[in-house]
Amino acid sequence: MKLYIIDIFDFKLFSKLMFYVKPYKNIYYFVMIAAILVSAFSTLTPYLLKIIIDESIRFKDFDGMVIIITMMLFAPKDRPYGGYELLQALLSNGLRYGDQQIFHYYQSQQPDSGVLF
Repeated sequence: MKLYIIDIFDFKLFSKLMFYVKPYKNIYYFVMIAAILVSAFSTLTPYLLKIIIDESIRFKDFDGMVIIITMMLFAPKDRPYGGYELLQALLSNGLRYGDQQIFHYYQSQQPDSGVLF
């Protein structure tokens, strides 16, 4: 059996690709920077959840928890959430529709866990 060693990143192939990208270089650079920023900011949600668990839930500081969850659900300026987008934002942050026809945050993902707020 012959063993092949493959480079993960081929600079020669990349330079050939850049020749075809040259007319669109501004768009290309914008997309590359945007992709890096989106990746960096995607780590913000788990960090905010860590703050909620470590500082708000443990010390029963529910006002701080509401502020952080509001930051996580905050819509961009001049682009308010539509109904479906708001529902997805609530569900993706762990809130579930429940008693009194409002969304609640539960102690765990189990259906019979207690309501935190």
